Amino acid sequence: MLIAAHFGSATISAQEGVKETEQFIKAGGSLSQAVAEAKLQVQTTLGNYDDLLSKSATDMKDSYKKLLKNTKEMNEKTDAARTRVAEMKATGDTYFAGRAATIKKIEDPTLQAQAKERLDVSQKSFAGVLDSLRVARESFDPLRKELADHIKYLESDLSPSGTASLKPHAEEAKADAAIVFANADQAIRDANTYFTGLRAR
Repeated sequence: MLIAAHFGSATISAQEGVKETEQFIKAGGSLSQAVAEAKLQVQTTLGNYDDLLSKSATDMKDSYKKLLKNTKEMNEKTDAARTRVAEMKATGDTYFAGRAATIKKIEDPTLQAQAKERLDVSQKSFAGVLDSLRVARESFDPLRKELADHIKYLESDLSPSGTASLKPHAEEAKADAAIVFANADQAIRDANTYFTGLRAR
């Protein structure tokens, strides 16, 4: 009876561990998606801005309104990604604390040491993934700030000559954005690889 009770308890604990891992993976996927959606919205908004700069005087107002709408969505999605990063840090702390507690229950010292080593590697990898996603999200902010200044500029000078005067600045912003987006894509790929590697098959 004692043996049966022991294995029954171990089975329940194992099931809980798998469930916690799945929740951790799901949260990681949500974070990657949030950063990807923020990046896409920044791209879309910058595309709207480029489109506005190429417009003739007759349809500038509609393009400007569209830019304002997309800017609002961009700010909402980048802010949501920031929240996800903070939430994932807390989720990771809970997940790894649970794994560490489980490892302490391993009676074989060799297996326990091996499990702890794997935990340390995974935790360090997670820290790197989370930091890369955080940096990727933060890298959107200078683009947002510059775009906000350009929008304010055009607010009082929405004219062909006004947009023409901004084109050199827009080209610089586009070059900066290309680097930001490439780095964000890499961070998202690395995160997806990490979380996929944790999934039971």
